[in-house]
Amino acid sequence: MSVFVVMIFGLGFKSVAVAASQAVDGSGSIAEREALLGTVSKQCQPQWCKPEIVKMIDKYAAVIFWCKKKDCENDAAYLKRAGGKWKLVEQGTGIEPDDLKKDGFPDRIANDLMKAIIMKRRSH
Repeated sequence: MSVFVVMIFGLGFKSVAVAASQAVDGSGSIAEREALLGTVSKQCQPQWCKPEIVKMIDKYAAVIFWCKKKDCENDAAYLKRAGGKWKLVEQGTGIEPDDLKKDGFPDRIANDLMKAIIMKRRSH
């Protein structure tokens, strides 16, 4: 289990634990994973959900937010790295590959990331 410490906009430091086998499908450095988790942690309060990096391909990534409450749905987020920083491009439950393609994701990568999220949801 790896533990990353991230700063969340003036709220202090927060530890984010991620099993190495769950963090990434074998790609991405520890620094990249830490930066990616820092970006998505801003979108998900720890009492509500837990972010998990599902897949990283080149400068693109998919993250799933596992909902901890019974009255919410698991959410997906898609990110793109630009200028050395991860940027959240799309987040929600109804995102389609065409949405990612409109945001500049190559066809193959949009489809691969979407498939990875679907498979992760099914296996959970």
